[in-house]
This record gives sequence, C-alpha cells and structure tokens, in this order.
Amino acid sequence: MKRLLVLIISLFVLSVGLFAMPLYPLTVTKLPLSNGHTLELNFFAPKESLPFFDKSILTNGFAQLSKIYNLSNDFSVYFTPQNTKELLFVVSFDGLTSGLSANLHPTTNAAGLRGLPLAAPRDALAIIQSWYKSFLANPNPNKSDSFVPLMLKTTFIVDYSATAPITGGGVRLAMHGSFQDDTPVFGPKMELMQLDASFLTHHIELASPDYLDSLQNDYFYILDPISDPANPGLKRESVTVYMLFDKTAPK
Repeated sequence: MKRLLVLIISLFVLSVGLFAMPLYPLTVTKLPLSNGHTLELNFFAPKESLPFFDKSILTNGFAQLSKIYNLSNDFSVYFTPQNTKELLFVVSFDGLTSGLSANLHPTTNAAGLRGLPLAAPRDALAIIQSWYKSFLANPNPNKSDSFVPLMLKTTFIVDYSATAPITGGGVRLAMHGSFQDDTPVFGPKMELMQLDASFLTHHIELASPDYLDSLQNDYFYILDPISDPANPGLKRESVTVYMLFDKTAPK
C-alpha cells in the first residue's frame, strides 16, 4: 500500500505524469539499520545489477542521518531509471504512526521568516547519490549497466508522510527537484496530499521569487507570508504544509 501511495503522488509531482514509467521490474529489499529502524529499497533497475551497489553506504548513511537529525522514522528509497531518460531518486521519511521528528518541522530562520528546513533531505539525497556512485565505480565487468548511458538527467522526490495532528488522517508532502552535477537543487513547488477518501491535493509555490536563493543555497523553503496581502484573511496554499506537523498554523 505504501508503494502505491508514493506512485500515486508521483503522478501529481512529475511534470511528465503518466508518460514516465520505470524501465525494469521492481525488486524490493529490506535493509535493517543499526538503530532498529528499516530502510526499504525499491529498485527498478536490472535485478542482477543490485549486488554491485554498496548497500553499506545506505545502511551506515541513513543510520548516521538519523543520529545527526534525531530522526525516529523508517525510510523508503526508490531507484528508478525511467523511459523519459531520467533517473529518479525518491527518499521517503516514513512517519505514518510515530509522527515526524521536530528537526523536520517548520522553524524560523535568521531573518525571522518561517519555513521548512531541507538539510536532512539534502543529506539523504547525498547518501543515495554516493550509493549510486559505488555502482558506477565498481570495476566488475559482469555488472549490468546498460541503463546508465540512457539516463541523461537525475531527478528526485523527497517525501514526508505522517498522521496529521489536526485531522488524524494521513498526509503526504512531496518536494522535488533535480541534480546539477552532484548538488540537489529543490524546485519552488511542493504538493501535499491528504490520504483520506478525498485524496485532496494542495499545490504549494514560493510566495516570492526572492525566496529562491534561500531555498537553493540555504536549503530552507520559506512559507511566509501565509496570508495573501492582496486578499486579507485569505490564506495561501502554503498554510497546508503545517497540516503535516501542527494542530494550528501560525497567524
């Protein structure tokens, strides 16, 4: 069910929509982390190539990530070469029952603006990139790497999921972007989906292009202002991000 939900929201997130399809069947591997949590690897590349990836980069990396950011959730990682010639990484912070760590919650930056810190997602993507590089650097001539030259671009989705304190229902937030060289660059749009009967999706954009520098250099997605100055009392869609974390949004 969890894999299905990630794929559903991906259709809302990816500009290619239904035209983006994995090139290979799915192989699922459960990797235990040293902290008692689990990383589920959803591998859409040739199954025979998987042994040539260094899985210790994932297990050690995500255990260390959890320690640094005081995370108490499991993870899901998707590695998906697609027919659009894009290699898609997805990393999901799976907090459906336990909620998400306070270090992932919206906070205030040095300028006094509220926003979503993206340092942990950035570091998670760096781990996945290093894991993929271990495959590229593996000199074994028997590895199945025919998909590699077909991938002209690497994109990503970072996915937060948890029970919404305000509704008690599941909520999934998707943030996406692409790699420029080895650097993950987050885009100025996010999607939040309510995992109830409605599957209502909220499309969130930066309130101002002035905030793009903070997003792409400081890894901080500014959610201020949540009120529309042109329409007093009308809240921007960015207010829905707080649904994932808090019972009320700031005024």
